[in-house]
Amino acid sequence: MNKKNNRKKGHWAEDVAAYYLENYKKHQIVTRNYSDKTGEIDIISKVDQLYIFTEVKYRANLLHGTPGQAVNYRKQEHIIRTAILFLQKRRVAHPQIRFDVVEVVGTNRENVRVRHIENAFTSNGYYL
Repeated sequence: MNKKNNRKKGHWAEDVAAYYLENYKKHQIVTRNYSDKTGEIDIISKVDQLYIFTEVKYRANLLHGTPGQAVNYRKQEHIIRTAILFLQKRRVAHPQIRFDVVEVVGTNRENVRVRHIENAFTSNGYYL
């Protein structure tokens, strides 16, 4: 699969995840594809005063493991650092935060499966 097609599938998966979070989990999307010098966060949303930083992972099938398995420690560190900068830039004092992963599996809307992993990892060791 070429890079352009990969990007297209990734954007489709992010659209699916955003729709799911807004309509089934009642998230208010703050921004999508937020990037800074430390990394990128696919979806930043809120539920009440809780900021939720979500990584979206896509796979056409489960032959090579679940999508969430690709969110390794290094990726988590980048997400955490980027979240910290996001909150600092917005001057959010004493934020309540959560880090989630949304797995999107399938090739079209007829066979798509969405799995939302709340609290997929924590910011232990990082100061907000």
